[in-house]
Amino acid sequence: TEAESHMSKSLGGLFAGTYTGTFAGTLKGTWTVAISTSGIITSGSYTNNLGEKGAVTGAISTTVGANSTYAYAGNADAAVWKGTLNVQTGKFSGTWTLDDTDSGTFSN
Repeated sequence: TEAESHMSKSLGGLFAGTYTGTFAGTLKGTWTVAISTSGIITSGSYTNNLGEKGAVTGAISTTVGANSTYAYAGNADAAVWKGTLNVQTGKFSGTWTLDDTDSGTFSN
């Protein structure tokens, strides 16, 4: 319906934007993502301490969780990233796992 469409666009405006931060753990580096009003990462990249560069992909859930947070699920190439975006504070953070030995956290 028109009301649902309007509500979805309004919520999307809360988390749309560009976020930049760091990740740490067995690998470390920097990342940046641009999130659309539909919650999709339209561009994202990372660089790690080994000089490797790659893409960050994924999406923000359009359903709000506790404390004004939205769930995030995606990837930095083969690494699985899961976390939350708090629209009140702008804090985008979570965990990443590459395999049984490589894992860590990310945040802005």
